[in-house]
Amino acid sequence: MNEIEKSFKKLMTKIGAAMLIFLGAFTVAGVLIEMFGMLVYGLFRDPTATVAYNVIYAILYALPFAGAAIFLFATTKKDSVPPVKKLAMPIETPIYIIVAIAITTTLAYLNQYFVAVFNYSEFTDQMFFTEEYSEGYRIALQFLTTAIIPGIFEELLFRGAVLTRLRPYGKSVAIIISAVLFGLMHQNAGQFLYATAAGIILGWITVQTGSLTCAMLCHFLNNAWAVTQQVIFAKCPTYTASVIVSIAETAILILGLIGAAVLIVRYYKNRRTNDFSRGMFGRSLEFERELPAEISPSRAAKLFWSPTIIVFVALAAALAALLLFVSMVYSFIGLV
Repeated sequence: MNEIEKSFKKLMTKIGAAMLIFLGAFTVAGVLIEMFGMLVYGLFRDPTATVAYNVIYAILYALPFAGAAIFLFATTKKDSVPPVKKLAMPIETPIYIIVAIAITTTLAYLNQYFVAVFNYSEFTDQMFFTEEYSEGYRIALQFLTTAIIPGIFEELLFRGAVLTRLRPYGKSVAIIISAVLFGLMHQNAGQFLYATAAGIILGWITVQTGSLTCAMLCHFLNNAWAVTQQVIFAKCPTYTASVIVSIAETAILILGLIGAAVLIVRYYKNRRTNDFSRGMFGRSLEFERELPAEISPSRAAKLFWSPTIIVFVALAAALAALLLFVSMVYSFIGLV
């Protein structure tokens, strides 16, 4: 194992530790959210109870992501790549966003076939998607907890910290590993493939634009569209809602195809002058001791398995398997 491979292995140990910190904090946050929910709904009436619960939920949801990102930033201070700071977005940002949403919308439909195999749709609808959309403040709170907070803090950890730290070892390595960890973070077999694919898209956008803001905006708008669809179906007759959503998604897909064509043309037109080995934020990625930075994806796949990563993957897989088992039992006993 050469010096760069040793450095990569050490970095994966730190990233795995950050994931374990996240997982532990996320578990504790889930317990605290449930306890606070029982307390607040016992003491107050709506809308006070619902507003208080969702605000605390948003804070406790954000903290594990922020804490893991801060840990990773703190333990990798000597690395040459800075944290993602750039807020400015390129002029092509609207194209990236529409292409990203078009792809993720398509992936969501494909994922439904996988979800249907395990009867996830009915189970998760019963267990996790019970929000009401009868009042405006409930809709606003749903946008906060489902779109705004995840769009900011999930991107801060996985694209802002993990991808940035992995970037010196190669663009593909950074995008794929950060996406796989993003998929595992959901701890849900029904979401793993979809979340991993979405993570690849968001990682690619971050690398191409050099801006975390663009990925955050894509993430936010994708989740916001999911909430919007639920609101449309809650407010309109089923047939009318289906027509509205179908028209909107058709428009998104058409615009996405046009946007993808534009990006492809621009890529082939500018590829001679666009050095994709250059760093993000307009600075080169000079690796420590001036060693060549990149390692092969196959070698990275082997070195990926640090002890902390193994523990994180095992725990995430166990939690996903537990949810899968519960959903199958739920379906078998005929509660749906």
